[in-house]
Amino acid sequence: MGDALQLLPLSKPVDIIILAHILCMSKNLEELATYFKITYDSLCSSGTLLISVPHPAFDNITSKSLQRIYHEPYTYFSRGNKCSTSYTQEGHSIHLEDYHYTLSDYINSALSMGFNLEQI
Repeated sequence: MGDALQLLPLSKPVDIIILAHILCMSKNLEELATYFKITYDSLCSSGTLLISVPHPAFDNITSKSLQRIYHEPYTYFSRGNKCSTSYTQEGHSIHLEDYHYTLSDYINSALSMGFNLEQI
């Protein structure tokens, strides 16, 4: 695993960028804005950004191979709460740190970096 920010900006603008479960790994709103800025700079003028972030219902999934640790009380409207996730399967483990942001945080950050919202 590496830092997704190291992949951007791209040397040549592209038509579409998909950020799937990447933005929730931003440690703060400034880093979130950085993702949007660098992504914006990597798209052609008519380019499309498609994002997905985990829905809060995802936090209720339990499994023998999935462990989630909440470092702060979690509410749907809270911002920046840290959650550590460990996933183990067939002797291999992945450890991630996610941070919760509101839908407004994502939208406002994207708009502030120049994006236009066409559809939710």
